[in-house]
Amino acid sequence: MMRELCYALEGCARRGLMQAIFSFACLTLSLTVEAQGTDPALLAQSQRQCRNCLGGHRFLPASNISDPFVTTHFISSTGGGSASGLTMPVRNIQGQVVDSLEGDIAFFGLGFEYQYAPIRWLALRATASANGRVGTSAQSVVASGVSALYGFSLGGTARVWQKSSFIVSIGGDFQRNTEYDVDPFGFVRAVVRDGLTDTTRGALLTDVLLNRYSIGPRAAWAPYAWLGIVGVLDFGSAEVPQDDGTEDYESVTGYALQSSVDFRRMSSVPIGLSLGWRGQSGPGRVASLGGTVSTWAAGLFYTGRAGFVIGGEVTSSRVEVSEPDVPKLSSVLGRLVTRIEF
Repeated sequence: MMRELCYALEGCARRGLMQAIFSFACLTLSLTVEAQGTDPALLAQSQRQCRNCLGGHRFLPASNISDPFVTTHFISSTGGGSASGLTMPVRNIQGQVVDSLEGDIAFFGLGFEYQYAPIRWLALRATASANGRVGTSAQSVVASGVSALYGFSLGGTARVWQKSSFIVSIGGDFQRNTEYDVDPFGFVRAVVRDGLTDTTRGALLTDVLLNRYSIGPRAAWAPYAWLGIVGVLDFGSAEVPQDDGTEDYESVTGYALQSSVDFRRMSSVPIGLSLGWRGQSGPGRVASLGGTVSTWAAGLFYTGRAGFVIGGEVTSSRVEVSEPDVPKLSSVLGRLVTRIEF
């Protein structure tokens, strides 16, 4: 559409329009043309119907980044991936390293979120998720064991300030997860050292309860109708199990940045691109399955229908492992993400 309009104006320029006026007109049109047209009434109507839009831009979902919008929606995410390069040292009874185990790990994940906005400035939400990890070979199963984590979270988002192209909200969540770990290598080592007892039997399967609280500001800005930027900062604490069987709460800080590009605002192609990054710091970030140092995400979504978005997302993470002698793992996961607005 942009190219056709520029050609039309160029034809007018041949009939006497100055080249400087033509260049200025093309620049202005390139920033204002939209797939729905440039009628201000249509733009205002679209803005009222879309609760997660700013300045004519429709923001896209990201599985690792929360948005600041007060909307009623349902999001589902499912997928899987793998982490490679696991190396686990093998120690004898005296604690000396005598060998190593290597292999790859497969991950899977499933998540659901429902958010309801009873009033225009407040939304309440609930999520449920399940994740799993297992080695893809006999060596990696022995080295890393098998883990499963499932849980839920409750939270809310309150809008505190909004303009036509900018919004600031406060969001908070309480997360409660239970992690189950099967450790065949640790079980065998404990039996060799202490014999088969009730204590060593418990080393084969362990479960850990993980709680986390977080709260912080969230902001979104749409400098153009085709571009949106989201920033998130949250502070909180996580329940970290101790070696003596007790729990202690330690601080954890999360920060994220996302940009979304809607090609429908530049052409007739109903495709959107989302790029995001999330990081965590603080001692409370580490868990044998869920802790990560940083996560990059890229997704392509279909945006041709109002109130409905579907697409694929790929995330690359640096995963923390609970064993201090095991290096950080690089994992890649693919997800199918859908979002329905009500």
